[in-house]
Amino acid sequence: MLTLAARPWVRVPLVTVVALAVQLSLFTDMRPFDAIADVMLLLVLASGMVAGPRDGALCGFFIGFVYDLMLRTPFGLSALSYALIGYAAGYLQAVVSSAPWWIGMLIMGAASAVSVFVYATIGTVFGLRDAVNLHLVTVMLVVGAVNMLLAIPGLWVQRWALLGGERS
Repeated sequence: MLTLAARPWVRVPLVTVVALAVQLSLFTDMRPFDAIADVMLLLVLASGMVAGPRDGALCGFFIGFVYDLMLRTPFGLSALSYALIGYAAGYLQAVVSSAPWWIGMLIMGAASAVSVFVYATIGTVFGLRDAVNLHLVTVMLVVGAVNMLLAIPGLWVQRWALLGGERS
């Protein structure tokens, strides 16, 4: 019999709340090149890469919904964008699981940069003004670089949260 803490529906919200606290306290204050790193996006990408498209989309929606509660963007924008991003990241699962660790880091960084563009594009469709501009390139580079550096811990945390430490 599994204990309550051994269930993913307990671990994923726990990881999400801790990551949200880190995002809103630490990463909001650190602004290299006037861009904010996105740890929540890292969790979404890692969940898709660890557990596949379906679970990536579910985690992306949940993480985005929780993040939307704290943002001033149109409500549901993060939930929608992160669900799509988590689903797409699920298709990178086979590449990341069979590649050397440094390839996984590069893939996570590139996927993060592309995801920032996807978020801004969807935001523009739903009325977010000035989301796509020249500064977006800087944001893409900063988020991609930070998430590339945090890729291995992010994958490890989501593997623990979703699979209980098992390799899929």
